[in-house]
Amino acid sequence: MLPQENDSTYNKIANIESSFLSADFKNQTIERMKMWPETSGTMTPLYLAKKNLYYLPQFRWFEPLRPVSPRDVFNISREMLDLMEEPPFGSARRAVR
Repeated sequence: MLPQENDSTYNKIANIESSFLSADFKNQTIERMKMWPETSGTMTPLYLAKKNLYYLPQFRWFEPLRPVSPRDVFNISREMLDLMEEPPFGSARRAVR
């Protein structure tokens, strides 16, 4: 996360971990973010930040799985079934592709 300073500049990056996260978006940007129950992390000045701080390890965006209506939570797509068959991250078993 790149917190914006009062003068509209960005000069640090926050690497924060939490069990739960809720985010409100407006115009494809985060308006408000809440993490709970506890957070832990570090703040690093941008000039000291390494490239790997800018990315979430093993993050994958699943656009086809995103519900667009309340009824969508009851639909199980082919993509979801495929995902459910994959071993969890960090598992010793690896999928061969």
